[in-house]
Amino acid sequence: MPFEVVDGAWHHVFECSGKRVAVEVGLAQLRRTGTLVLVGTGIERPRLDTNRIILNELRMTGAFEYDEAGFEAALALLDSGRLPTQRLIESADVPLGGLQHAMQALSAGRLAGKVMVVPEVGG
Repeated sequence: MPFEVVDGAWHHVFECSGKRVAVEVGLAQLRRTGTLVLVGTGIERPRLDTNRIILNELRMTGAFEYDEAGFEAALALLDSGRLPTQRLIESADVPLGGLQHAMQALSAGRLAGKVMVVPEVGG
């Protein structure tokens, strides 16, 4: 239903993977008058609920390019503690030898956040 809003809906959602399903889920996470910012690009085109967009006055915009000022603002935002980074980045580092397993887990949805890959020492 277009007017239904999930618990804990957000005013802004940034979708950075470009995956079709992530764009669709990002749109579903918006509260009324929210904004979905598309940063990632992908091959599969998302299916958009235009009724939800219109009736809830949602906005969608794209961000194609980064500039030096954008990195400074992003670092300041990360430093502010206002972003739930614990939900965005997996808690365990992945050794280089475990990268393929991590990629398969991400693809299967067993991992949801970004993984930090660290080189193996003394290998």
